Amino acid sequence: MDLHVKALVVAVVVSAAAPAACGSSADRATTSPKRSKSTGAGGGGAETSTSITTDSTAGAGALCDATCEHRASGEGSGEPFTLDGHESAGVVVGDDGSVSVVAHEPPKGKDLIWIVSSKGGYVSKFDTSTYEELARVATGKDPSRTAVDAQGDVYVASRGGESAVKVSASGKSCPDTNGDGKITTSTGQDLLPFGGDDCMLWVQPLGHVLRGAAAQQRPAGADGVSKSDVWVGTLDGFVWKLDGDTGEVLLTADSPCPVYGLALDGAGQLWMTNDNCLGRIDTTRCLDDASCAALGSCTSSCSAIGSCTATCDDAGREAITLPGMTYGITVDFKGRVWLGGLPIQRYSPHGAPSARLASKQLDKITQVHGIAADGVGFVWAAAVPNVVRLDAETLDARLITTESSKGMAVDRQGKIWVVSEMLPFASVIFPGTTIGNNQVVEHVVTGLDGPYTYSDLTGVQVALATGATGRYVQRFTGCGGGETAWIELGWKADVPAGSLLRFRARTAENAAAIASATWVDVAAAPSGTSPTSLAGALTKAKIPPGHLLDVEVTFTVAGAATSPKLEGLDVGYVCPKPSTPK
Repeated sequence: MDLHVKALVVAVVVSAAAPAACGSSADRATTSPKRSKSTGAGGGGAETSTSITTDSTAGAGALCDATCEHRASGEGSGEPFTLDGHESAGVVVGDDGSVSVVAHEPPKGKDLIWIVSSKGGYVSKFDTSTYEELARVATGKDPSRTAVDAQGDVYVASRGGESAVKVSASGKSCPDTNGDGKITTSTGQDLLPFGGDDCMLWVQPLGHVLRGAAAQQRPAGADGVSKSDVWVGTLDGFVWKLDGDTGEVLLTADSPCPVYGLALDGAGQLWMTNDNCLGRIDTTRCLDDASCAALGSCTSSCSAIGSCTATCDDAGREAITLPGMTYGITVDFKGRVWLGGLPIQRYSPHGAPSARLASKQLDKITQVHGIAADGVGFVWAAAVPNVVRLDAETLDARLITTESSKGMAVDRQGKIWVVSEMLPFASVIFPGTTIGNNQVVEHVVTGLDGPYTYSDLTGVQVALATGATGRYVQRFTGCGGGETAWIELGWKADVPAGSLLRFRARTAENAAAIASATWVDVAAAPSGTSPTSLAGALTKAKIPPGHLLDVEVTFTVAGAATSPKLEGLDVGYVCPKPSTPK
């Protein structure tokens, strides 16, 4: 039976960004633009005769003044939302006229687990159903942390090699990376020299001992395919975002805590941990070196009884001092951050400040290393050498005897993987429906060479925490004659805590050109503000305005969160003034 992944994402095109701070304790963030009449029509979607004008005092860059014209759809515009003729996926127009997510099962991923042999300097690909070792790929000296993306590919961060590499899951279908006209890759327990396997897609030296990795899915492109990037971090106080296709460094940022582990949630928050510090970076605002640096830094703390200060809820970068020491890290499908160490700690970013932190002290357990959350409400922790199963709500716990434990993972059938610490095997647990009902099968895979790993080995953790993706694009037509100056995007939307909206835009003179135009990140909610400057985003990307504008919004609904509702949208623009006859 497949694991029920309680997270999903879809995309719909709208405009602008919504207010309310990321990580805010408020239940929902709602933007409500003002209404006024205007003329004109949008292309590619519903054409409108009414605009939603917005308060032009907020946002960065140019915003509309009295010279703007507007296109609008949705509530109060006279033009209801419609999916007819749209490239939509996973969205529905409700009886109230708003656009929201259609609940569905995300597509099934690949039944793989990637386990590094730290001593041997390679990563092994195993079939989680048959336990067969499908391949070994050399990754450099002392690999440890892993992150698996939605395509099943793995990113490996090494300690001794001070580099990150990407390995494809495609096997014989890997690209010819060395250009010799054939596909050269390992099968079974064969191991080619470092750099000799075509399935190693790239290597990025970073000059630091890497201690964390987290894959982040991008919005789908014009072909409907969603790809991923990867975040990696170091104890030296940095994180890097790397292009998932090329390994290129997209940005470098200071981390609020030294990095011993990384995990992403469905609201675009990158979490990290080390010692008694839990850190957070808002990746919806950390988009390049400059925007990351502009986030500044904010510090907060939690007490032993679970009360936390909420002074940094609006911050883009936060360091939280915890009462207990930490080790492994994961995020569950409700957006809660779980930490190994002593005791096990659960941090609820959207909870009331008086009860954000909960902890579980385990008798006769000195420290918990790897930690993983499944899709049915349990958390699994490597209480070396055994395993602890916890109820994620009550923190009721049961100890499961295993031979050795370090890394924990959940596969897509719901089995729990237990990777040993430096011993040549991994085991699995078949969990029953009740906390005390568990069947352990030791040594389902063997032949590992000194494994030392405790991050996301299957991609299920990031799938549970962040969901799947889809997209919908709406086109707007600009001025009837002369150059259109696209100024701002604004919306009315209801954005529940734990959900996320991302906005992108592209522009060109005609339909043929816009199909290959570059998408530009414009804003995200709840961290952004409506209206937001479209002109500023296009100018920064050095994109000249065109006659046509496509606007995209990605809806993210992670776990138990309620879908955002898009109620109204607006595009503001300026046309050339007609010349005055002399």
